[in-house]
Amino acid sequence: MSCSLPHTIEEIKECVQKQCDIDDAARQEAIIAVSKLFNKEYHAKQALKEQYAECKDIPPERRVVIQKFLEDESMKDHISFEELWKKYKIYHSQNPLDAQRKQI
Repeated sequence: MSCSLPHTIEEIKECVQKQCDIDDAARQEAIIAVSKLFNKEYHAKQALKEQYAECKDIPPERRVVIQKFLEDESMKDHISFEELWKKYKIYHSQNPLDAQRKQI
């Protein structure tokens, strides 16, 4: 029975590169998915903020609490997005060939 594993250095390099490409594609898809989630959540919170701004039935003291909550949530989103962006930039600075491969 013949072994199906690569036997030459070139075959091993090719096999490793294929796996790296698969892993890189999965990372890129994960980054895109998280970015889409952030975008969706941002717009949902903005719409909610606008709805509360238009509502005239909320007492001023309650409006302040709601506004503070929405601002805090917005800040959390901003911080999370900034952390994600830093990780994205670090990943691409450590993998410059990855960015070039994606352009080809």
